[in-house]
Order: sequence, then structure tokens, then C-alpha cells
Amino acid sequence: MTTKSLDQIYQIHLKGELDRAEGLYLAAPRSSQRDMLLGTMYVQAEQYGRAEKYLRASLDVPKKMAYSNLIMALRKIGNFEEGINVGGEAIDIWGLEDPELCALYSNLASSYIENGELEKAIEILDKSIKAKPDHVDSLWNRGIAKLGLGDWSGWEGFDQGFNAKERGMASVVHEIEDYNGEDLTDKTILVWGEQGLGDEILFAGALNDLKKDAGHVIFECHPRLESLYKRSFPDIEVVGSRKSQNRARWDDRDIDYHSAIGTLQQFYRKKDADFPTKGYLKADSERVQYWKDQFPGQKLVGLSWRGGVQKTGGFKRSMPLTDFMPPSIDRVQYISLQYGNVFEETIDHDLFHDEAAIEDLDDLAALISACDIVVSVIQTNVHLAGALDVPTWCLTPKSAPWKFQRGEKMIWHPSVRQFHQTDSWKEVAQRVHAELTRTLS
Repeated sequence: MTTKSLDQIYQIHLKGELDRAEGLYLAAPRSSQRDMLLGTMYVQAEQYGRAEKYLRASLDVPKKMAYSNLIMALRKIGNFEEGINVGGEAIDIWGLEDPELCALYSNLASSYIENGELEKAIEILDKSIKAKPDHVDSLWNRGIAKLGLGDWSGWEGFDQGFNAKERGMASVVHEIEDYNGEDLTDKTILVWGEQGLGDEILFAGALNDLKKDAGHVIFECHPRLESLYKRSFPDIEVVGSRKSQNRARWDDRDIDYHSAIGTLQQFYRKKDADFPTKGYLKADSERVQYWKDQFPGQKLVGLSWRGGVQKTGGFKRSMPLTDFMPPSIDRVQYISLQYGNVFEETIDHDLFHDEAAIEDLDDLAALISACDIVVSVIQTNVHLAGALDVPTWCLTPKSAPWKFQRGEKMIWHPSVRQFHQTDSWKEVAQRVHAELTRTLS
């Protein structure tokens, strides 16, 4: 098969016809170019094991695209150190000042970030940005690396998240002016939620600060959080239409500015002292009492042991319930806060589970507020419990998202205590079990 034929297959690949392209690539004679294109296609298809196989095979003739995508594939399957080694090989070949290699530098920096080596990531990204100052992925990665170190100048890079396709889709409110720190006295600002439920809850802590400055605040949130937010922010107009088919339209409202809730942080989270000193969400007090009444005379410990999906690295932060489940303690009732169908997992454990309550986030907030302690891997419940000011113990893996900084305390939520992984993931659970026994016995 000629190079032109591979080019034709690549055009099919670029159109998104991945199944068809896969068959054509596999039918083509083996070559370094074929393997690189096939491996790249598997990265796009999120089949990272296959991507690694073919991208490695293509390296008999070194190509920049192959190295860059191989680093990404290795990162996606959690093999950060090998991705760093591959990146080192590429730098030995081409150096660290090639504008054509900024995607590779950014992928390598992502591996360093995932491996907890934030300073090294920033060192590489500084050089990448020097080579190509407008490279959005490098700007984004440097931003989150800085934020992970508690350097709040990183918000500038974080603001590139929509361009880097890391913060989802920007809200379609082109007719309203972007907010860039203007005086909001007697002004109306529309703030819209972004990313997942946990991100929206985390960033919502800035809404009370915003309300002190603005004449009127409208917050477009996820529908599942609307009731909770309306109770918690009575002076803010809450509209639960984000991610809804009937999303609100704003062209008939007199609105001066708009902002994504993550973008808003750069104006209200400039130094450590700007972060909340207590929770900012309020559960339904009657439902809180209802849940407490179901377990008279018992301490309640909420548990969640799975978090995230493949794209957000769920495999790195989840744990089988058999490893996660704490030991039995007298007069302590364990409460499942884990979303999804967990019947098969929980059947052999003394663990209360009410799927309907967990699905209803307002009732879940009440159930969490009834708990004396919440123990969770990184997932929405950490942010929800922290925002409700419930004592929360978070099992934090080595490759944690940037919001989960180094140290025991979590600056976003004063009630959250982190148990960082230092050895095996199972060992973190064992430390938590021992601490629970000491605390509640």
C-alpha cells in the first residue's frame, strides 16, 4: 500500500469514521507510519492499551506525533513514570525549545502533574510557553500545576481551560459582556456552573463573596443542585437549567455581565486567606433530623469508595468495598453514600444503603449532614460534605487532582482532612480504619 493510500485512510480517520479507519489501517502493510497513525487513532478512541502497542512499534523511526501520543496513552492508563521516561527520550532527540513539540511538552508535563511532580511540570511548561507563547494546553497545564502548589497566579492559566477543552463547553451567552473584574455596584451578573457536580459545588463557595459586591446575582446551576442552592443562597437568584434540555435563555433579561463559576475564582481566591473558613451549603433541617432518628443512639459514618470515570481517572481513586470497608465498631452505623447500583457489593456488609436518597442530591445533603464523619475517596461527596461543614476524611491518591493539594488540610473545605497515599492504596484505607477505631471506640 502506498503512502498516498495511508494519507487517504488518515482523511477518513480525521472525519471521525474510526471503525472504518481501523479496518483499513489493519489491512495495510505494517510500517512505522501505519503504526503511528493507527496508535493515534486508538488514542482518539480511548483504547489506550492498543494505542501503546502500536505507538511503541512505530518508534523504530522516531516521529514527534508518535512520542507525544504515546506519552498521553501511558498517562491515561496510569503509567506516569514510563510516560516521563518516553518524554525524556524525545527531549534527548529534539530538545526543549521546538515550537512543533509543544503538544509533546504539555503531555509530558501532564504526566509529571499526575505523578505529583508539579515543580518539574512547571519547569517544562515554562520552556514550552517560551517556544510558543499562545499554546493553550501548556498555559492550562501550567495554571493547574501552580494552583496545585497553592500559587494562585495559576488562575490565569486556568482561564485557558475552555480553549484547551478541559472545562467542557462554554455557555452560549455571547450577547452578554464577559466579567473581567469590573465594579458590580448596582449591576446584575449571571454566573453559570461548569464541569461536574463536584466542581460546581467546590466553586460555589465564592458566590457569597460575589453577592457582597453585586447588585443582583443569577446562578445557573445543575438541576440536581437547585433546591440545595436555593436554601443555601437565599439572596441569589438560582436557576437550575444547566445541562437541561430546557436551558434558560437570557436575551430578554437586563444582565450586565456573565462568568463561568470557575473563572470567577480569580477575583475572589487570590490568597490563602480568601478561602472559606466554614461551610456554605445548608441541608434541609427536617430531613437531617429524619435521618438521625432512623439510627437512635448510634454514631453515623458515611462511606463512598468509588469516584470518577475513565476520563477523570476514576481507576486511580476508587477502591473495592472489601478493602475500603472499616471494621465494626460498637454503636457505629455505617451509611453508604455511594452512587450507582452497589447492591451486590454491599450485601455482605453491615452497611445501610438508600439508593433513592443518594440520587436526590438535596436528600443526600441531609443524609450527609446527619453523619458524624464522612469517609470518602475523591468524588462529589467530598465537596458536598465539605461545603456542608461535615467532618470528612478523604483518601487522596498520589495522582490527585489539583484541588487536593499537599498537606492534611484542604484549603477549599476546612472540615476536610486528607489521608495521602504514601505506599499502596490499600494502606491508606488501613490508616483510616485505625484512626476511626481510635476516634469512635
